[in-house]
Amino acid sequence: MHLLDLLHDYQHLRAKAQLVSLAPAEAMRLEGLSELLRGQPADGRRKTPRFGFPKPLPVTIAPRGGDGFVVAGLREIGAEGAALVLEVALPEGRPLILYFDDEDRGLRFELPAVVVWQAGGHAGVRFEGMPSRRPIGVQAA
Repeated sequence: MHLLDLLHDYQHLRAKAQLVSLAPAEAMRLEGLSELLRGQPADGRRKTPRFGFPKPLPVTIAPRGGDGFVVAGLREIGAEGAALVLEVALPEGRPLILYFDDEDRGLRFELPAVVVWQAGGHAGVRFEGMPSRRPIGVQAA
């Protein structure tokens, strides 16, 4: 299983648990994913560790509100959020969706998030809401 699959499933079950009671198997999976993804925080600023990349990975962002798409770079990602490199400033509190394409498997991951900080071409986002994972080219219903 890939990191994006684990993050998707964790965020999906977290969002679902805020709406309804999880089935026992779902609750156990959420607990297991939480343990797996939380590990030991790398520093005192975060509740969960981040997974970094030697150079930023391409990610597409769709700020909510009809501003089109923004190309960015993914520096780090974790269970609760991500660090991005941006060419366009996005204000704190701005909701958006991060799109990750796994072309090897033909999957697109969509993770709703909100900007929590921004400085000097970098931004941090916190994942919020129900993610999706679907074949590339298939539109949401």
